[in-house]
Amino acid sequence: MKILVFTTNALSPFHYGTEVEIMENYMEQGHEIHVLKCNSTLQSCFFNPCHNLLACAICDGRTEHFVQQLGIKKVYTLQHFNEVDQQETPIFQDLNQLKDYKYRNVPIGRGVASSVISLERDYNLFDQERKGKMIKWQLRMAMNVVHNLEYLLDEVNPDKVLVFNGRHAEDFPLLLMCEERGIPYATHERGSSFQKYQIFENSLPHSLAGRQQIMFDMWDGENKEIVQKADHWFQVKRIGKNTDDKNYLVKQIQGSLPKNFNSSKRNFVLYNSSEDEMKAILEWDTQLFKHQNEAILNILEAFKDEPTFHFYLRMHPNLEGIDNQQTREIYSWNYPNFTLIRPEEKADTYAMIDACEKTICFGSTVGAEATYWGKPSLLIGKSFYDQLDCVYKPNSFEELFELIKTKDLAPKPRKECLPYGYFVSNFGETFKYLEYTDKTKTYYKGKRIRRIYSPTLWSLIKFLPKIPIWRKLNKVIFGRPLGWRDLFILKSHTVE
Repeated sequence: MKILVFTTNALSPFHYGTEVEIMENYMEQGHEIHVLKCNSTLQSCFFNPCHNLLACAICDGRTEHFVQQLGIKKVYTLQHFNEVDQQETPIFQDLNQLKDYKYRNVPIGRGVASSVISLERDYNLFDQERKGKMIKWQLRMAMNVVHNLEYLLDEVNPDKVLVFNGRHAEDFPLLLMCEERGIPYATHERGSSFQKYQIFENSLPHSLAGRQQIMFDMWDGENKEIVQKADHWFQVKRIGKNTDDKNYLVKQIQGSLPKNFNSSKRNFVLYNSSEDEMKAILEWDTQLFKHQNEAILNILEAFKDEPTFHFYLRMHPNLEGIDNQQTREIYSWNYPNFTLIRPEEKADTYAMIDACEKTICFGSTVGAEATYWGKPSLLIGKSFYDQLDCVYKPNSFEELFELIKTKDLAPKPRKECLPYGYFVSNFGETFKYLEYTDKTKTYYKGKRIRRIYSPTLWSLIKFLPKIPIWRKLNKVIFGRPLGWRDLFILKSHTVE
């Protein structure tokens, strides 16, 4: 089988190391690997949005090094099509217009929206001229990818395509074009820990249907060991000892409640989440609301004249220090029966579950966890566990309000949470060759994945004529002229 690998992630030792292992596994199975690399042609990508030329050189040098190590002979480089530089890009009025935008009949807008929302940590992309410029750069980059793929997919004629993640502006067009041409594809991402990876066949890693199918395939409720592992995840998650996610409890005080907590009232806790990674994923769209804040305000408005009801919003800890439309709106709310728990505050997430009558969430793990700990859990929107009977899933706000009002609402059965607990703590293939300690200590076959390899210097010299692009994009991304310190600022949090 001929497999085309579109490599855009070599700035990340972990994600690129994962890709190298997958390629080597394919080669051991007798498959023929073809690699398509960037060669600094992507003028603004997710890992290097400002076109930092040192970052380009690191990415290109790593790619060249491992391509040589694996003995891959078929290597292609992206080319720049000058016509995209003159391409007029529309002025979008809202996010839906951007997500629906097509170029040469390829819907590239959703990938662009996904990238820019994540880079900005803000779903409002139309309140600043700078964001409009970023969208234009990302659109033209995606257009250039489309031109390249129209030619390369015909030339290579792959039996399968592999790419990291797949939701970003530079690689989302590839998946769409594969679907149009009937070419199977796979995306790869981290598994349940840094010791595992997952390949998602013909699916984004963020696909509800894709992850849910893996979850159902993994689950065996008759297997005592599997059930014990599922139980174990819920137990260790509560004390911050889980390995599938960051420990958000480290800044919280165990058992701590807000000072104004009054147990004589009917108390409800809402758990929101940051709206960046999933905001442009089609499967996560819901007809109930456009943004989480809209849904929360509907609840607060519906019960604002009910003094016996009190609502607490426990903001997700990863919103700490974020200044965007979501957080600014939340910080402006003022209701007599509403208390905001800011991301940095010490109130214990699990103490709130225990103390409140019901929990309301938007898809984060705490929705399933609340049921596990014996509380009625109401899910608004979508989640990887929404096909399990572990949460109440109202189809309208009227139905949601009735569930909130209902006294003595029984929690869903604890056992219904277990498939999710087992999945998030165990999914993925264990690495054979890659060993991850942290982003500065990642090893492949016992050798550290370095920042500089022998091809890196030549790549840097080769890319120097692109300094004007770096200058322009640095102003767009960071809002300042290019300076010496910017040489060493690598935008993505996952790069070395």
